[in-house]
Amino acid sequence: MTKAKIIVADIFDDKLEEAKKLGAHCTVNAKKENMIEVVRKLSDGYGPTVSIDAAGLVSSLADLAEVTCNAGRVITMAFLEEPSQVAIFKITAKELDIRGSRLQNNKFDEVINAVKNGDIDISGLVSHKIPFADTKKAFDLIDSKDSSIKKVALIFD
Repeated sequence: MTKAKIIVADIFDDKLEEAKKLGAHCTVNAKKENMIEVVRKLSDGYGPTVSIDAAGLVSSLADLAEVTCNAGRVITMAFLEEPSQVAIFKITAKELDIRGSRLQNNKFDEVINAVKNGDIDISGLVSHKIPFADTKKAFDLIDSKDSSIKKVALIFD
């Protein structure tokens, strides 16, 4: 049985380095490289069996429909209001399974307990802790697209 290979694409080198530290086998800087060509090469021409769009760009879903293997799954976690130009032909011809995700699936208690028990190490994932009273500042940080911002935690007193 072949072991899964995790490929992460982003446009920020520091986020790609963090992905490697967290277990990614390969990374692609989509600003400097052709993501579709690199991912195809890394997957011996087949494309990934599961692709996840966390970027939420207008082109993301179309790119993943292009690069994902036949009968593969594309998951989008983006909240993008602009329409995406996905070729329906790709979805049908490749028999792709496209799903949306709101990142939770009633797993909050399980994840919170795993963090409390030390089963999941989240050190280094939160880059900013903001008091709840300054919530607007937290959203402004997120909207800034600054690559040093990982997760912003709201702190309640």
